[in-house]
Order: sequence, then C-alpha cells, then structure tokens
Amino acid sequence: MADMKLPIRTQQQYGGGDAKEIFENNVQAESENEIFKNEEGQKRSLEPVIDEACKLLQTKDDTSRFVGLALMRSILDTRQELQHDQETILRCWEAIPAKFLSRLLKAKENDKKSKEEASSMVELAVAILHAFIVLLPSERKEDEKFLGRIQGLMAVLVRRYCCLMKENCSLTELTDHGSPPDTTIQVMQILLTLASAPRGASTILTVQDWSPLIEITPQQPLALDTIKHAFLLGATTDHEVENNQNKLDDIVPSILVAFRGINPTPLFLSLSDILSGTISRSLSPPWLPQLAKVIHEAVPKIGSSGSKAILILSATLIQSYPEASTLLFQSSSSKESSKPLHHLFIKLPIIDIQSSLPSLHDQKKKSISEYQDISKHISASYDILTAFVNHLMESMDKEDENGSGSTLFSSFPPDMILKLRSEIGSTISMTIEYLQDERDAPQLPAPTDQPQRLLLQPPTTPTTTSPQTDFLTISQLQTLYLWLQADDNSTLQTSTTTLIPLFLSLYPTNLPLQHPILLILQILLLDPTSAEIFGTSNGFAILFKDLKTITDAMLLLPADKTEIQPRNQEKESQQALEIIRLLLTYAESGSMGPTPEKNLTAILKLATSPFSSSSSPTTSSHQQQRELCISLAQLAIELLTRAYWGAQKRVWGDVVTMKGVVEGLLRGKAEEGGEGENEVEKGIGEVLQGIEEVRRELAGRGVGVSGA
Repeated sequence: MADMKLPIRTQQQYGGGDAKEIFENNVQAESENEIFKNEEGQKRSLEPVIDEACKLLQTKDDTSRFVGLALMRSILDTRQELQHDQETILRCWEAIPAKFLSRLLKAKENDKKSKEEASSMVELAVAILHAFIVLLPSERKEDEKFLGRIQGLMAVLVRRYCCLMKENCSLTELTDHGSPPDTTIQVMQILLTLASAPRGASTILTVQDWSPLIEITPQQPLALDTIKHAFLLGATTDHEVENNQNKLDDIVPSILVAFRGINPTPLFLSLSDILSGTISRSLSPPWLPQLAKVIHEAVPKIGSSGSKAILILSATLIQSYPEASTLLFQSSSSKESSKPLHHLFIKLPIIDIQSSLPSLHDQKKKSISEYQDISKHISASYDILTAFVNHLMESMDKEDENGSGSTLFSSFPPDMILKLRSEIGSTISMTIEYLQDERDAPQLPAPTDQPQRLLLQPPTTPTTTSPQTDFLTISQLQTLYLWLQADDNSTLQTSTTTLIPLFLSLYPTNLPLQHPILLILQILLLDPTSAEIFGTSNGFAILFKDLKTITDAMLLLPADKTEIQPRNQEKESQQALEIIRLLLTYAESGSMGPTPEKNLTAILKLATSPFSSSSSPTTSSHQQQRELCISLAQLAIELLTRAYWGAQKRVWGDVVTMKGVVEGLLRGKAEEGGEGENEVEKGIGEVLQGIEEVRRELAGRGVGVSGA
C-alpha cells in the first residue's frame, strides 16, 4: 500500500508532486484519451464500409467482387489504424475468395477486356496479396490462399518482364522519385516472404515452370533471394532433397544464360549460399563445366566485390564436387591467348591473400563483423590454393606414371609453374608471419559495432574471435601442410617450427584444426629442433590425452555407449593412428631422452585394458581395434626400449599383459584369414621381437622377469 501512487488529479488536489510535471502528465493523459476515442470512433465508422466490402466479395458476380476488393484495398491503404486490428484484418482476409484472386492474376487483354482493364485486375490482386502478407501474423502466411497463388504470381512476372523490355524501362526506374511500388516488386516481395518459410519454399520448388523467375533475376535481386531461400528451406525429406538437386540442374544453365553480358556477382553469391546450405552429391552436376567457364570469363571483367564472389563460389564448388578443381584449373576455352583465363583465375586467390592479410589484425581490432566478412573470402582463397597445390601434385604423379603426355604442362607451361611456385611460397611465408602475430597478440574483447548491426546478430553470436573459433585458421593450416609436403624448403620449415607452441595450444580446443595440425607436426618432428620444441611445449601429454579420449569412446562396452555423443568412429580411429605415428616419430627423434615412466605406464595401460574389456565387436569395429591395438603396442615397445631398466622392470606386468593381447590378435587373424594378414603378422612380430630384446637386456643386467 505504501508504494501505491495516487492518480494525477488526486496528487494535485493534495499538493503532491511537481506542478509542472503534474500539468504535463495531465495533458498527456487527456491527449491519449482523445486518441483512443478517435480510434474507436474511426473503427466504428469503418465497420459499415468493411461489412459492405466483405458482402460484395461473397457474391457470385465477379464485377461485384472486383468492386468489393477495390474497396478493401482503399481501406487498407488509407486507414493506418487497421494495421493493428488483427481481428478485422483476419475477417477481411477470410472474406476474399481464393479462386477469384487466381482469375484476377490470370487476366489478359482480349475481346472483352482492354489492356488497361486486364492490367488493373492483375495489379489489384497483387496489391491485395501484398497488403495481407504484410499485415497477417506469421502463422497465417503459410495459408493455402497464399501458397495456391504462387503459380499465378510467377506467371505475372514474365508478363511484366516482357512489357518492361518492350518499353525499354528498368524496374528501378519504376520506383524512382516516390512513384508507387511496381507490381513486379510487390510480386517478388510476396514470393520472397513465402520462400522464407518451409511450406512456402517447398511449394515454390514444386512449380514446374520457373522461367518467369529466372528471366527476371538479372534485373531483380529479390528473384535470386527467392530462389536461394526456396532451395535452402524447401527440402525436409530425402526425396525432396533429390528433387531439389534435379531442379537445380534444370535452372542453373538457364540462369547462367540470363546473366550473359551482365555482372554475375549477385548470382555467384547466391549459388555459393545454395551449395553451402544444401546436401551435395558425389557426382558432379551437368552444369559444372558451363559454370567454370562463366567464372573464368568473369575474372578479368569484374571489380573487387566480384572477385570476392568468384573466390567464395569457387571454393564452395571445390568442396562440393570432385571434378571442380580440374575444371577450374584447366582452360575452358579452345582459343589460344597470351593470358589464359585459368592463369588469371589461379592468381586471384594469391592476390587476395597478399593484399588483405597484412591489415587483417587491425581490422579485427576495429570491427569483428567486418573482420568476419573479410576472412570469409580470404579463407576461400586458401581453400582454392590448397586445391591447386593438390592438383599440381596429382598431375605430377600421373606424369611420373605415364611418362609423357601430361595434361599439367598443357595447362600450365613450366615457366608459369615456376612463377606460381614463387608466388605461392611468398604467400605461405606471409601466412606464417600472420600466424606468428596471432600467437603473440593478446586476445582483446571485440570492439562494439554499430547498434543496427548488433540488432541483427543472434544471441549466440560470439563477441570475440580467436584462432580457436576462426575458420580462416583451418584453411591456413590446410594450405600450409600441403605446401610443406610439396615444397622441400628448409627455411620455410624452420619458420613453421616457431608455430609449434601455437599449434599445441589450439589442438585441444577445436576439432577441425586437429587433423591439419597433426599432419604439419608429422613433417616438422623429423627435425630434432622441432621435436625438442614439441617436448618442451608439453606435446606428448596434449596428444596422449586426445588419444585416450578417442580410444575410450571407441572401446566402451555396448551398455555404456549411450553416454557418449555419437562420433565418426572410422574418422577418429584414423586420427588415433595419426597421433600414434606422431608420438612414434617424437620418440625416435631422441629429443625426449629416456622415456618418463609415467608416459610408458600410460601407453601400456591404453594398449591393454580397453581392448581386453571389449566384447563381440562388429567386423568393422574389430578391424579398427586390431589395427589400433598393434599400433599402440608398437609405440609402447619403442618407449619401453628407451626407458631406464628400473622403469622397465616396474612395468613388466603390463608388458606381459600386452603380449597376451597381441598374441590373441594374431590367433584371431589366423582364424579369419583374408587380406592384410602379412601386415598384421609383421606388426605383431615387431612387437614380440621388441619384448624379447628388452627381456634379454634385463636378463643381462641380472634382472629376472617372468611371463614373457
């Protein structure tokens, strides 16, 4: 009761509150009261008009319906207060016959209707649909009354497009200088709204003839947005996904033709979004060669924004389709030129990285959102470079196999390859410098962007960025690994060695980074200096922890598997083998010195308990376990031979257990037979021989051990 405030007039009566404030509040209250009375009065005055419009729409005479629809349009256009009256809006919407709207959309000039009359009918139907798709709540925007008009709306587009071409008038000119919205714009806004929801997107995809939508894409960006949303949201079942892929195969060639002679930047961006957001297939689509040619032809013609679109689309194609690399890195024209287009294409990612990377750190400090936009096309550039280097290596391998007739030198002359090698090497050196700066730079909070940009960000959008969450780093490491493998450059490897602490700090936090980091370390640890840095950076413990996590997840008893998040067992088994090979390389380098007993004990425990506790695995699981067990045993023997004899004696019980496990695997393999027997026997033989050698060394020291 003490917190209750008196009405304003009561405060004034008892002298409470500031006089000026009381006066202003009274004025505001009276003003709001007048507005409320006016709105109520206007609503009551409109009710007879709305009733009349609804009554006319319910008649069976199309002329009366047309009058009722025109009356309703006038009300909706001029009476703003109705926009918040959902009850009246719904009553008006439900009064409109759906079939009547379809007939209006199909209206054409004939003996009974003039061109102007037919145009008025179409414009009225479109205006009504546009008004209600804006005013109705979201759940009503998937009404059949909307979805059933999609075919008619798309037919309107082609008629409007033909008229515009005859009049030599652009869509933009129709909306300049405060002119009323063009019918074409309204149609596209309706279709885009419908395509932004799953049912609407699916319905648009079922329309057989997309030619109206395709024809207008170069002049109307909303058409591309509609196509993009339809593909991204319109497939919810495997059957729909397959149908959508067939639909994409049908329309892409036509869209490419429609954009002939026109800046293809918007098309490239939309296609990259579609391909990134839909399920790709193993077979390359029939339109891929045509698109590769369009990309090549666009390279020398479009500016900076277009170049970025080319890079993003090309990287998406390379990731989606196996054949894309070959098509993009070879000539798509039969005409000879001093500057072939595919040569210009491969220089594009090099130029992009070298021009954008030096300022990227400063950009990150200024604006995270702008940094993310820039890093997107730089990541694409690295992905293209990775694919190109891989293409060169595969082409050279084929040349070695065939002896002559290489397609590589027909696409890239030797002098061009040497020049590209120098430019890519320079780009990789710049990348290493960037990563070194990234290692040394403190992770600062993200700067505040403009409020309107922040409003567009979902609540889960990170407010800071670092290598742990930055896909640019993934692309950089993939390119770095492949170039280290392709180019035997000691200076480059020495520079990369300084990044080992950064790699090991990134490894536990980001799964996509782990594979390229392991591959890079495989190359670097062949160098003693790199192996020493790996050891001082706690590399063994970091990788062993991941190895244990993987094997624990793979080898749990069936009853426990529900507690583990579903994993790609084949992929993780391969990663475990890569870790083991890396730790073997580290152990063989001698940089670790005598094996620490804790490392030896950990590996022996890992090589015995999980495998001995697994039961009745599937054939695939059994093969993975066997290969992993043998590799772990080989690593354990390598560490055992490098340990002090006292440590060897203390862990001998685990060594005996491990011997029993591998002998059991050998017996199991003999019973199964099949391919790979020699490799299995060879691996197990190395383990058993290593155990015997250690036993003899201990016996030579007078240390008695049993069980082996």
